[in-house]
Amino acid sequence: MSYAYTAYDRAGKKKSGVVGAASEQEAREHLRRDGLYATDVVASSAPKAAAGNLRPPTRRLNALVYTLRQLAVLISTGTRIADALAVVERQSKNDRWRAIIADVRLRVEEGESLSAAMATHPRCFDAVCQSLVAAGESAGNLNVTLDRLSRLVRRRQRMRATLIGAMIYPALLILISSGVLAVMAVLVLPRFGEMFESLDVPLPASTAVLLDLSAFMRESWWIVLGSLVGVTCAVAAILRTAWGLKMKDRAMIRLPVFGGLQRSVAAGQIARLMSLLLTSRVPLLEAIELTRNTMRNGEYRDLLNEAGERVTKGEHLSAALANSPLIPSNMGEALRSAERAGAVAPVLADVADYIEEDTESLVKSLTTILEPAILIVMGVLVAFVAISIFLPLFDLTASAQGGG
Repeated sequence: MSYAYTAYDRAGKKKSGVVGAASEQEAREHLRRDGLYATDVVASSAPKAAAGNLRPPTRRLNALVYTLRQLAVLISTGTRIADALAVVERQSKNDRWRAIIADVRLRVEEGESLSAAMATHPRCFDAVCQSLVAAGESAGNLNVTLDRLSRLVRRRQRMRATLIGAMIYPALLILISSGVLAVMAVLVLPRFGEMFESLDVPLPASTAVLLDLSAFMRESWWIVLGSLVGVTCAVAAILRTAWGLKMKDRAMIRLPVFGGLQRSVAAGQIARLMSLLLTSRVPLLEAIELTRNTMRNGEYRDLLNEAGERVTKGEHLSAALANSPLIPSNMGEALRSAERAGAVAPVLADVADYIEEDTESLVKSLTTILEPAILIVMGVLVAFVAISIFLPLFDLTASAQGGG
């Protein structure tokens, strides 16, 4: 049952909300344990939120991992699902997530299954989460399924953090170096240009080009800015079309070096998710469909769509995946062997472990190579600008010494 409360925390700040409990006394006890002094606790008949109306929090994956782990631990100790959700609701520090869990709890208390309640919030609990929870409810091992699902989300979160973290420093290097070059072009070069004009000295070709470029940027900055905005809008418009998305997805996996990283991440995601779904007794065709829906790259969605069609015709999964350039050859061979041995799920889990470790090593190697490469390129550009600026001064000094 839900109770609406008005309470004060230790700092004297007034708070209000809804708490799940069997009785008013239990609700007050829950609030007391959370450091709240309740002044008013009444039974609440708050209506359920409309499906999908509640927005997910900014750090959805963090909240989801915490929720799944807490539910797995509580349910494994024999706690009812509704009570476990009430505990998670009370402990959640994010208002949006607390409201979502409260709605899920209300639906479960009214007789809905946990998977059905989660399905009303697809932006928070995707189709894979819903299917795995439904499979766990059907098999009677919901706590095990929730634990596996939390591990899956945590791996996804860690991989994303690894990729983002690897790109932060190179991005900062490019941004700072570009800023330095822009300042030199707009503020420093014009002063040297005025000095060269007053001295009436012949300019090397590189110096003349730099001064002309600086003058164009200062006098026609609106053209440069308009061109950048126009190109950005045009690219954005193209990427909204089916053809543009297809070209972008195809280019992303064919880029030198970074394309290999994209393929490695996607293959690891397929292996990990297929392994988890099959371990949870999800039918193969449904597992392929769910995995396809999680892929962001259209090339992999097409590949898994073809795999589903071939499996429907009676072919093995490996027949569709093993010969594709999008899938590593070792994964294809392992899948063939696993199908012959009847152990697809555990073999895919091992393959996923290997690919993820290899991906992390590749990210570290790329970062190690990329950072000095950016420094070298930017250093060469800055050196070129500096030499072009000072070269006429050297020539002028040499001429003066020769004349003396």
